[in-house]
Amino acid sequence: MIQLSLALGLDLHMTNNLLSLSNNGMLYPKVKRDALLIYCIENHKSVYETNECLMEYKLELLD
Repeated sequence: MIQLSLALGLDLHMTNNLLSLSNNGMLYPKVKRDALLIYCIENHKSVYETNECLMEYKLELLD
C-alpha cells in the first residue's frame, strides 16, 4: 500500500486512510521506519528514492 501511495503521490492523510481501509496499521512517527516513510511521503519521493533512504538507514525495504 505504501508503494501505491507513493506512486499515486498521495499525501500523508490519504496514505493513512488507504492503509486503514486496507486493514494495515497507520504510519506512526515514533517508529523509525514509519518516520522515514512519512518524510518520504511528505517530500514526494518516488518508490525508488524511498527504498534508497530505507537502505541507507538499514531498514526493511518496500516490496
